[in-house]
Amino acid sequence: MSIVFNWNGDDLPDEVRQQMPEELRGLPRGRYVLEPVDDAPELTDEEEAGIHAAIESVRAGRGVGLDAAKARIDRILGK
Repeated sequence: MSIVFNWNGDDLPDEVRQQMPEELRGLPRGRYVLEPVDDAPELTDEEEAGIHAAIESVRAGRGVGLDAAKARIDRILGK
């Protein structure tokens, strides 16, 4: 079961924010979907390495913008 919620952690008192999981503290305002991931598959070493390589690429300024990424995905999917 998924839950959609609007998040605004910026306006929470500090004492409440400190009791929250770290993953929620840094989220910007917005609309989110919360899903259980008990059955999430483990990443292979190759997948894990690919994610780290992608993060480093973005940090080094070699990322692409959202519109370019969407256009690339659409081309791959034939849209």
